[in-house]
This record gives sequence, structure tokens and C-alpha cells, in this order.
Amino acid sequence: MTATQVPPDAGRWRKVRQLFDDALAVEPESRDAWLRRAAGDDATFEAVRRLIRVHDEFAQTTSAPHAGAAARAIDAMLRDGDLDAGAQIAEFRLERLLGEGGMGRVYLAQRQVAGVVQRVALKIVPFAVHERRTIERLRHERAILATLDHPGIARLIDAGELPDERPYFAMEYVDGVAITRYCDERTLDLCARLTLFADVCEAVAYAHRRLVLHRDLKPGNILVDRDGRVRLVDFGIAKSLDGVAANGEATVDGGFFSIGSAAPEQVLGLPTSVATDVYGLGCVLHELLAGALPFRFANFAREAIVDTIVHRPAGPASESARANDTAARQRQLPDGNALAAALSGDLDAIVAKTLRKEPNDRYRSVDDLAADVRNVLAFRPIALRASEWRYRFVCFVRRHRITALVAALLGAAVLATTALSIAQHRTARVERDRAIEALATAQLQRDHARRVTSFLVDAFEAADPVKARGRELRADELLASAVTSLEQNSARQDPALRATISQTLAHLFFALDRLPESVQQAQIARAAFAQTAEPSAELRARQSLADAEAAFAQNRYRDAVAASAEGIARLGGGTQAGDGDLLYDLFSIRGRANVGAGETKDAEQAFETAVAIFSGRADTPVARIDLLRQRHAAVVSDSGAFAQARDLMRTLLDEQRARPNPDPVTRIETLRQLAKAYERLGDLDPAQRHLAEALSLHVATYGEDNATTASLMGDTASLYTRLGRHAEAMHLRAKALDVGRRRIGEDSPFVGTQYERMGAEYRHYWHAFDQAERAYRTALTLTPVDARANRATYQQALGEVLMASGRPLEAESMLLDAESTLAGLFGDSLRVRAVAASLAYLSYRKYAFDEARERLTPEVIATVRAFEKDDPYQRDQIAQMDEMAAFFGF
Repeated sequence: MTATQVPPDAGRWRKVRQLFDDALAVEPESRDAWLRRAAGDDATFEAVRRLIRVHDEFAQTTSAPHAGAAARAIDAMLRDGDLDAGAQIAEFRLERLLGEGGMGRVYLAQRQVAGVVQRVALKIVPFAVHERRTIERLRHERAILATLDHPGIARLIDAGELPDERPYFAMEYVDGVAITRYCDERTLDLCARLTLFADVCEAVAYAHRRLVLHRDLKPGNILVDRDGRVRLVDFGIAKSLDGVAANGEATVDGGFFSIGSAAPEQVLGLPTSVATDVYGLGCVLHELLAGALPFRFANFAREAIVDTIVHRPAGPASESARANDTAARQRQLPDGNALAAALSGDLDAIVAKTLRKEPNDRYRSVDDLAADVRNVLAFRPIALRASEWRYRFVCFVRRHRITALVAALLGAAVLATTALSIAQHRTARVERDRAIEALATAQLQRDHARRVTSFLVDAFEAADPVKARGRELRADELLASAVTSLEQNSARQDPALRATISQTLAHLFFALDRLPESVQQAQIARAAFAQTAEPSAELRARQSLADAEAAFAQNRYRDAVAASAEGIARLGGGTQAGDGDLLYDLFSIRGRANVGAGETKDAEQAFETAVAIFSGRADTPVARIDLLRQRHAAVVSDSGAFAQARDLMRTLLDEQRARPNPDPVTRIETLRQLAKAYERLGDLDPAQRHLAEALSLHVATYGEDNATTASLMGDTASLYTRLGRHAEAMHLRAKALDVGRRRIGEDSPFVGTQYERMGAEYRHYWHAFDQAERAYRTALTLTPVDARANRATYQQALGEVLMASGRPLEAESMLLDAESTLAGLFGDSLRVRAVAASLAYLSYRKYAFDEARERLTPEVIATVRAFEKDDPYQRDQIAQMDEMAAFFGF
């Protein structure tokens, strides 16, 4: 079967539905005979008969039929429709059936990715649950799973829909066995089992922190792979913790949970929460320790099962284990009595708390449960009994047997020597402080202006990515200390020294994107410079740099161009020796300011001139020249000359690889620029290879936990989106956000951009408008008020999401704000017309046809019709324009 064919189930299901509808019109007494002739085969005949029975039962009651009844009614037909080995689903070729359940069949499948065979567990939803609400909920589930990236959770690799709209999921294939089977086959003792269980808790807690409930925690969904690592699988009934689709969802999903580990609120159809997963983990822990589930339901009627789960308290795990000699031997204990003794006390208390009927009576979080499990492993008091001082003392002695004995013998000696030790320590501390104070005083008296300036440059230039070689320093703390010192000593400093230090601080703040502080220090420098009697040419040039960077930070790009040009002229235009670093910084801000002012050709010329000048200077490291070449190529690329930019970066990369000791920082940036050029040319395979090499090189050199890694991850996620690898894109985007929050800042523009791109994924691919709305709103919150173009773009996207969600008033407010801002910034541009098209469609949907037609100017229509039809981000507007064109006749 090819990716474009409808699976064989589809035709059979359509036949069953048609026969079901027709059979209802036949008199009951002759219905079977008619159906036997029309069905043509026994499987179809039985499937329709079961559906009719469900229908007849529903007609005699006031409640809806159980969700699983219709599924079972056509179970025989669906089994006949199993896909064979070798069948093709999208990019995946099926190998064999792994298992099936109420929410779908799972196949082992494979595909080729960059020449490597990738094996996955492919879940395909059956027609028995193929109705619109279920499909939408499963799309929502895919969006949830795409954000999970944890070594203890099987990743969502890909997802999509068949031509008949049945969703499929490609999960990471875990070659492992259920955690209980793994432990029993290896006769692991209680400590080893608790250690594995604590790892399970860590994975579940991670999912909760990502606002995801599992809701079907059982041994079959907790596998242990060949390396002994636990892996959480099958989020088939996962739910977002943020309240999306909460109303009624628990009832809808009630037919799909596993009864052996279902919490009371699940069987009652009540809303689920973190406590639901705590209950499921309690059932798993009970079986891991005692060898059996808390409740046994063999031959129970449905009412008895519900009554047991909801009302009957679970007995102690130790009592379940007392008569289970087999379980005891599997846990390296002689008999059931020994196992019961081992479980009584702390472990009984932990299990009992997880299985309490009221959700609020269980552990508040999985982290709390895991903490108590690890306390047991470390012989520490568990939280449930932490107030019992005798119990705490016993735990301490068990944990520190040798230490306790030694402490008892040496206690007197310790008490006798403590006072002397404290006195000696205080004396040493006083002498140390005096020595430090004396040294600081001597240094302050000895240093003069040149030494102070050199110190600042050496200390803070290390934060520059080219010079730092990836090291992360707390430059913000050092800068704050320097500013404070400058303010405290300004009265004792001559104006020239104060101007020099403030100029340096302004430059360093600018390099670290601390723009308000940079502008403030530039103003201080300007005031001190005005008081300097005869400023040198170098001091004048440094002030030009401070002024240029301050103007750039305030978006006054032409002022920045003028100031930097003045500074370059004061240093002889680069023809004289002068200060190489200062000249370099002036050329750099000159080119960037030209770009900001829209003067692309001037920017190209500035960077070309700089490359020529500094290539001939012996005092300029090759890494800094590489950076100028990269900036030149970036300008070329932004001007639309993608092939030229690609060739420039390909040449630079060849040179860097040929050097004996290549600089990793500049090579990483070259790879990134080269990947961007290939991507803009539409050549995505080499773009992916070079970006993957950049990310791999950076992580290998500097690790994952830094700002550059976050940026590279974000770039890779965007490329994955273009490649259609949406699940991987969401995984990487979530990881980039985690790193970016820690290393760049919660309210940084980078984090805002990642949220905006995540919102686009949620909106255009996952069709999860609620998550898209939250992502766009977060991006807006994190974007500064003065970044008006970015805010307008996010408002446009948010308005379109609100329109798709059926909230026209909110949508109109957002879209009008976006239109007004963009028109003020760019006039009658393509961006403004795109917003006008969305506003026209909003009017059309409100039946305000005159208003919609007024907005649909020829320019707006032409703009949308020029969009790329294959671009998922423009597909919606194209469809909307086609709909309005059919109505209005243009």
C-alpha cells in the first residue's frame, strides 16, 4: 500500500456504515435475512448486527452508549483488515504487528533517514474510533507529545494523517520488556526495583513539568531496555495539564484506561490531575514490591469493579506479599513472611499514600513520591514520618552505623576541642581580611589610568564569543561591579580617565546586548569627554564608537553610520597603524548600521574594505577576520544573492578546515551561515548536514548548556520544520527554550522568538490552536514594546489563531493593531496587505460582505495569490482567498 492509497479498512468501514444505515430502515423481523444477503460475508454481517444491537440498547436508555461498544461491534472486521508486513504508511514500511488496544494498533516499522535505517513503533488509529472529536483530540495529543524530550520517555519521531484522516504516530521503538517482567526475570532485590522505580518517577515528573499527564501508567507502558534504562511509552490517553479540552474529556476517555491501574476519578469520569498519575505509579510500585496489583478483578462484574476502585481501600502491600513465596524468591528473599517484613513500615506507608481514594490525599507531586522512595534507599526518614524523632534517630543510625559508633567514642574529644577550633578560625579569618584589604589598597594606590582601562578590557572582552572560545562568564556581575566602582570614584578621576572607562563599559554592555546600560554609559562618556581639555585622536575615536553603538541601540542607524565613519576617519581611515581593536569595532558597527538603515550595498562595501584592511595587519587574529567575512556573506545573502553567499562561506570553510589549529567558534558560525545559504536556495539536505555539524561541533567543544547551543538548536528546529520533521522540530525547540531560559534569560528576545515559532508549529501543523495561542501570547509578553515590527507580526499570528478558534472580536482587535503598526512602519507593503486579507476574511465570516469586499483590493488579492502554495504557513490564507473569490466572483 502506498502513502496515497486508502487502507483496506476504509472501504470495509464505509460498507459497514452504509449497511447499518440501510438496515435500520428494514423491519426488525426481516432485517437479518436482508442483511445476510447484502453483507456478502460473515465478518461484515456480524459487525453490522453488533452495531444494531448497540443502537437498540441506546434507544431504550437515557444515557449514551459506552465508547468501546461500537469499537467492539466491528472488531472482527477490523482484525480482518490488519496491514501486512511490507505495507507502506507515509515514509514507513511495516515489519510486524507489535500490539493493539482500544486506541489503535502498533506496528514495528522502519524508514530511511540520511541513509540510516530508523525503526519506530507506528500506531495507527482504527476506524472504530474514527469520529471527528476523537481525531481532534488525537491531534491535540500529538502536539503534547512533541514537546517531550527526556531519556526516560520514548520520543515522538513523526506523526501525520492518512488520506482518510486517520492519525498515525511514529514513536521511538524501545526494544525492551515490561518493568515487572524485567525485574522478575533477573530476580532483582527490593533496592534495585526501587532504584528503577525512582527513574520512572523522574520521567513522569518531567512530563508533568511539561504540563502532560500520562493517565495510563502500568508495567506494560514502562519498559526497560537492553541497557537497563526505564523508558515510558504509549501516551495514548495523555492529557495536557493546562486545562485544554478539560470539560468532558475524562468521560470521553473513560473507555480507554487500563482497569488494573485506573484511579477512582478515571472510572467515575471525573477530571484527572497529577494525582491520577500518582495513583497509577502506586499500582506499579505495589506490583514491583509485592508481586501483585492492589486489586484483582477476575470474573468481577462492571459494577463490582467500579465499587472496588472507588470505595474499597487497598490493603497494605506487605499483606499482599505474605503468602506469595514465589514473589519473595524473585526478590532474593526466602519466603512471603520475609518479604512482608521488608515491606512493612516505610514502603507500606508510601504505597498506601499513593493509593488513597481522594486525589488530594495522595502525594502532591511525583517529585515528592520519588523523594520518599530515594529516602528509603538512603535510610533517610520519609516525609510521611519525618515528625517522629525516634524514627529519625533510627534512620540516622542505620544510615551511618560506623559514623554513629565513632561519634559516640569521640564525642567528648570533639566537644573539648570545638571552642579552640572556633577561636583559631576567627583569628585566621581576621588576619586574612586584613591582608586582602591591604593588598586592595596597595593595588588601588599603584594602578593608574592605563592599568585600569587595560584591566576592564581584559576582563570583559573575554565575554565576546570570538575571544571567549565558548567560555561562559558572569560578565553581568563584573560589569555591575565596575559601574559601581566608577560611580564611587568619579570625583577623584580626571575627565579623560572617566571618559575612557565609560567608553569601554559602553562598548562591553553593547557586546553583551545590554543596550540600555550601553546607552547610559555612552552618555556618561560624552559628558566626561566634553570636560576634557585636549582629547587625543584615540579618545575622540573611542567616543565616536560609543556614540555609534548608542545610536545603533536606539535604532538611529544613519546617526550610527555617521559616528562610526567619523571615528574611522580620526584613525586615518585604517591606513595608519593605530589601535587595531578600536578600528575593527568601528568598521563592524559601520557595516551593521548600514544594514539597519537598509543601505545594503554600503554595508557590503564596508565589510569588504574591513576584510582587506585587517587581512594586511599583523595585529589582527585570523578569527576576527573570519568574523568580518561571515558578516559580509550574511549581508550578501540578505540582499538575495544566496548563491554568492553560499560560495563565500564554502570558500571560508575550506580554508578553516585546512588550518593546522582551526578555531571552533568561527568554524561553527561558518557552518551555520553556509547552512542558511543552502536553506534559502531550497537545497535542504546540505543545509541539514552543515547545521548538524555546527551543532555537533559546538556541543562537543562547549557542551549543551550555553546560549550558542540554544541558538543552534532553534535554527535546527526551524530547518526540521521545513523538512517536515515536525515532531523532531518541537522536541528541539523545547530543548532550545529550556537552555535559552537559563543561559540567555526568561525575558530575552531569543526566548520570545522561539515561542513565536513554536506557536506557528502548533497552529499550522498540529492544528492545536489553544497551544498556539498561549505560545503567541508568551512571545508578545517577552517582546519589548519598542520592537514594534516583531510585536505586530505576533499580533497578526495571534489574531488569525483567534479567528480560527471562533473568537472574532478578539481576533479583530489583534489584527487591527497589527495592521496599524505595520502600516506606520512600512506603508503599503506586502506585510500590511497580508493582514488586510485576514481582516477581509474575518468580515466575510461575520457576513459583513460589503466590508470584506472593500478590503479585498486588487493589490491584496494579488499579494495572497503570489504566496507559495506549498508553504504551510501561507496555505490557510490561500484557501481563504479562494473561498472568498468563489463567493464574490473575482
